Order: sequence, then C-alpha cells, then structure tokens
Amino acid sequence: MSELPKPNISLSTPDNTDVCLTDPSPAYPKLFALDAEDGYTYNWSKNYIDIGVTTNTYIPTDIGLYFVSVVDAFGCNNSSDGIGVYDVCDPINPPAPDTISFALLQP
Repeated sequence: MSELPKPNISLSTPDNTDVCLTDPSPAYPKLFALDAEDGYTYNWSKNYIDIGVTTNTYIPTDIGLYFVSVVDAFGCNNSSDGIGVYDVCDPINPPAPDTISFALLQP
C-alpha cells in the first residue's frame, strides 16, 4: 500500500507584515492560503494555538506568528510555513530583520 502525498499549502501576503500598534487603527495584512485545491478544509493558528478560523484567507487582529493547516478530501493534512506579524513601533522588543525566517521552528 502506498502512502498518499501531503496536500500542498503555502501562506502569502502582498501586504506589509509590520504594524504599528500605537496607531489608532493599525493596518494588518491579509493572509492567503495558496496552492490549496478544491475540497480542502482550513484551520488557522496564531503562535501554534488554534484561532477557530476556517477560511482560505485571514486578516489578523493582533501581532504573532500565523499558520494555516489544511486537510484534503482523503483526510491527509499539512501545515504552511508561518508568517510573522509584528509591531514595528515597539521600542522594547523591536522586530528582528529576519522575523519570518523563524517560522519553521516548532515548540
């Protein structure tokens, strides 16, 4: 018996992932689950915790590390790399220049 392949999934945004939380209305990026096929179900998480969002796009309302997981019609699952949304106006914890590169780390 052969093993079914994991479903394709990636995460992207055309928007800046840096926000300024001192702004009255910070502009959060719209995140897109890409490479998904018809019949996939979605599940978004922030900082490795499920946030209950099941659409193929998501606009965060807070800073953090965001992922999307998918399940295909055969029950196979896969998770995207993460995208970090961070506060560029935080003088105590400024973002590192390579913030997104830590996305593959798991707790």
